[in-house]
Amino acid sequence: MIQRGNGPFFLLGMAEWVAPSPTRKVSGVRTGVAHRPEGQRPSAKRLEQEVKARMPERTLMGIVARTAYWVEWWRRFGPPSGNDPKLKDPFGRYVLTTFVKGTNMGPYEAAKHIPGVSGHELSYVANRHFSITLLNEAVADLVNAHARLDISQAWGDGAAVAADGTPMDTYLNNLLAETSVRYGKAGGIAYHHISDTYIARSPYERARTRTPPTPRSARSAG
Repeated sequence: MIQRGNGPFFLLGMAEWVAPSPTRKVSGVRTGVAHRPEGQRPSAKRLEQEVKARMPERTLMGIVARTAYWVEWWRRFGPPSGNDPKLKDPFGRYVLTTFVKGTNMGPYEAAKHIPGVSGHELSYVANRHFSITLLNEAVADLVNAHARLDISQAWGDGAAVAADGTPMDTYLNNLLAETSVRYGKAGGIAYHHISDTYIARSPYERARTRTPPTPRSARSAG
């Protein structure tokens, strides 16, 4: 039972009662002893081994190729005429182009590290067979395929969602760069749509705008 009396001793006793932990005295002052982990439990080691066995480490190129094979999002791309591509290996060329453009490496720099393809070939496919509309269709195929997986339903059914904005640094001489009163600097805002089944980032940086104060008459009317 903690007795009310001397203030400092009462606070020390209350702290021990709320969060009991081993203590030691240093120069007459009680301090908590640092907790030392006992090491990884055998069950945690078995779990780690099982996760590594079922989810082996893969290369980024391999991930792009595997998703293209199973989801077939690469079939969304092609010439503007809508005809079948006259490429010898459209699957491989579209996978390479997606990897190169997605990593922002550039076709001619990528050709230095990828044998069997030239920078002109990668650039031609990116300029003639890819478009924003086709990219959005391919992204929709991937999102829908992920939604059908069991793991996407592990934390919810998609009924809960929220949005959050994060300031992003940009070049000052930029059409999207605005000075934000809230963040106190120039830049853009990236919006994240957070659900219990996914987290989506807006592909476009929205400019920070100066929001004028709402007139008192408008506030009272609302």
